[in-house]
Amino acid sequence: MFNIVTYGLIGALAVSSAFGGYQLIQKTRLEKALAASQFETSFARGAEATCNARLANIQKREDRNNEVPDNLRDFPVPFNWLLPTDPGDPADSN
Repeated sequence: MFNIVTYGLIGALAVSSAFGGYQLIQKTRLEKALAASQFETSFARGAEATCNARLANIQKREDRNNEVPDNLRDFPVPFNWLLPTDPGDPADSN
């Protein structure tokens, strides 16, 4: 009778150890999957922020391009658009 109880306890201990090991492996796999998902999420958020910044820059540039009319004969050129002239340039002395 003592042998049956002993073998039963050893078997229960083996089964519970195996189940605990299996649960540990599952936990490790899930932690790796969670870390990968968090990385992918942060990468996607970074890509979204980059795209949003590019879109904002394109929209700003489009607004600035719309300030210039198609007929440039009637458009006064802003002074800050002109390049400064070098007084020592020989081409200016002609």
